[in-house]
Amino acid sequence: MQVNPADAQKLLGDGVVAGKGKKYLSFYEATLLIKQTEGYKGYLRGFTPAVIKNFSTAGTYFSFLFYTEELLQKTRMFNDSQTQTLSSAIARTIQAFVSNPIIVIKQRFEVVGFNEYTGIADAFVKIYRQEGIRGYYQGLWISLIRDVPHSAIFYPVYHLFRRFYTNLLYLNSPTNVKSDTRQNVVVTSLASASANAISCLVTNPIDIIRTRVYFQYYSADKEQQYSGLYDGIRKIYEKDGPRGFFRGLVPRVLRKGMATVICWVAYEYLIDKEDAIMAK
Repeated sequence: MQVNPADAQKLLGDGVVAGKGKKYLSFYEATLLIKQTEGYKGYLRGFTPAVIKNFSTAGTYFSFLFYTEELLQKTRMFNDSQTQTLSSAIARTIQAFVSNPIIVIKQRFEVVGFNEYTGIADAFVKIYRQEGIRGYYQGLWISLIRDVPHSAIFYPVYHLFRRFYTNLLYLNSPTNVKSDTRQNVVVTSLASASANAISCLVTNPIDIIRTRVYFQYYSADKEQQYSGLYDGIRKIYEKDGPRGFFRGLVPRVLRKGMATVICWVAYEYLIDKEDAIMAK
């Protein structure tokens, strides 16, 4: 939905929605386009680099989040909300540097009709030959502009929602939620999903620009080639209007929501177990 293949109108016919003289894909139409052009295997585009990306990002982020938060708490220089914001932002910054090369490859693999690479190894080689080392870090600063605020917003908001859902659902024993696995899973799932929706809504305009910058080396659409963040914002507004900044928001919230719930339930479970072991 964010890249919007140029031949989408031809492939889908009159069912494509018009806007400001242009043709855009809805969530349903994007789903239909993939099925019509590539079959069910099209929904698994970029699966392998996505697995590698998620493995590296989750491992890096949660490791640095845990130790950074622990370190900041020991300094006693910040309150809980400030500690959560800073530790999450620092962890996400480090994670962005580590994972950007594989994210570039993942984003390109996911574009419908893109078949320039035969595999991950071939992608790494071609990016180096055609674009140099800079190709692996294309869009990095835009990633930082998107991911650092996303994490800085998400983590403290997540804790706010944890307290809210704990008090809402378990009024009789809100202090014992962490020790009850079932209650902990429910509260963590609701809190992470809610915080994810807010974070995605706030950062989606940057996400669109980042996605297009990752792919712009191969994009023939000049309107989706940006020289910088301001240029991207200007072109999106001129072409799509305000609603253009929220293209692809629904699938992004759904995708990140499911991943976020799984990651945070696992993280809170492991932290709970660690606390129990330390208590002994």
